[in-house]
Amino acid sequence: MRLLTTPDSDLRLSDALGHMAEALAILDELDAPGEIGSMLDHAIEKLKIAGGQGERSSSNVQLLIEQLDREMSTMPESVTVAPNPWEIQPI
Repeated sequence: MRLLTTPDSDLRLSDALGHMAEALAILDELDAPGEIGSMLDHAIEKLKIAGGQGERSSSNVQLLIEQLDREMSTMPESVTVAPNPWEIQPI
């Protein structure tokens, strides 16, 4: 399915996609269940394809970079890993 677009509808579609991406970022920040974010991400991709932007546009690459930056900036300074009870300790 392809959306019939005009310059005005392209702008509105871009706005809608921006809002959807912001909503996805908020869900990620709130640690919402992954299936919710994956459904929204899927809807974003479907809307991009329907609007003729395709799934391999440079904006997707930029979005992935921004998401990765966001994830890396929210990681804790140090991660404590519980000892493995099955690991043989040196004597």
